[in-house]
Amino acid sequence: GAIKDGCDFYISSAAISDYKPEKIAGKIPSNKDISIKLLPLPKILDEVASALKSTSSSKNAKIAAFKLGDDADEKAEKMVAAGIDLVCANGAENMGADGGRYGLHTKDGVAQVGGTKEETAGEIWRRLL
Repeated sequence: GAIKDGCDFYISSAAISDYKPEKIAGKIPSNKDISIKLLPLPKILDEVASALKSTSSSKNAKIAAFKLGDDADEKAEKMVAAGIDLVCANGAENMGADGGRYGLHTKDGVAQVGGTKEETAGEIWRRLL
């Protein structure tokens, strides 16, 4: 699809799920407690980055991603070291809010930015360009 055709930028969705529920046969009874087994999903960002870097028309594509959590800055640094061009790290306090503080990690370092999500999106674009 689109990756094979090449692209200049790939901005990953925030909150890509790491797990999916295991499929079961039949209907789940509605009047009982249940446990749901979660199965790991492939790391989509790793697959996309690999596909882009191996496609001649997309070798120089810029890749942006998002990382959420208490250790988001540490994990963002590892993602940049692994070849992601920009990682927007943020904490759970930003979820559902109109804005917040974010760490924009690139090979040149980290910039702490704040503002609305729209302002932060603009800052991400400026740094990718």
